[in-house]
Amino acid sequence: MFSERMRYRYGVEDKPPLGVAVPVALQHLLMSFGSVLSIAYLLGDSLQGSLMLAALFEVIIGASGLIGHILRFIGPITISVTLTLMGFSLYEVPLMYARSHWGVSLLF
Repeated sequence: MFSERMRYRYGVEDKPPLGVAVPVALQHLLMSFGSVLSIAYLLGDSLQGSLMLAALFEVIIGASGLIGHILRFIGPITISVTLTLMGFSLYEVPLMYARSHWGVSLLF
């Protein structure tokens, strides 16, 4: 089904060497910060407190090891539906900015 070029280098349970894991982890961290900060910038002060609380909750769940138990009940289908519904609920914000800068929005 997959060609040789499309096969993954590491499996889900594999542990890549530290020289590979650190840059990939930093890339993931920067992408996470970018998405969180862009939402906070676009929605302003109305969500600032709730974003801080959600981030703290996420850190506590990750640091305590509770995420391993939670992932038994939450799968990719649950996460994709949740993210899709969140995206649909926020569609008005990019439309508001695209209306005032329609030339720039056509570039993306």
